[in-house]
Amino acid sequence: MIKKLVSLTVLLLVCAVTLWAEPVTRMVFFNLKHEAGSSEAEAFFKNALVLKEVPSLSDFEILKVEGKQFDFDYVIRLVFEDQQGIEDYVNHQIHIDYLEEEWIKQLRQKHVVVVNKEVLSTIK
Repeated sequence: MIKKLVSLTVLLLVCAVTLWAEPVTRMVFFNLKHEAGSSEAEAFFKNALVLKEVPSLSDFEILKVEGKQFDFDYVIRLVFEDQQGIEDYVNHQIHIDYLEEEWIKQLRQKHVVVVNKEVLSTIK
């Protein structure tokens, strides 16, 4: 009976942590070595889709940054369930292989920003 009670308590704690875990967004701003629209740039974006296969990644998109006042041309937005998801992603073999085979060779400049779920204001 005590074993069942302990198991149930652990299960409830795991569920509570899962439900209260805050999603984390990682945004990677970058510039490519290649011109926008070139075959090399298009291949880079196509090859980046392999990152969607990492299980801890819950959302993924590559966006073009608009405006000349910003130093970066593109941003990859990655969303994870929690901080552990980022750690799992960073250490996943798909991510490691992508960094070595594509990312390091194709980038001219990058900057990583991590954002938690806390909303400071919204526009309605």
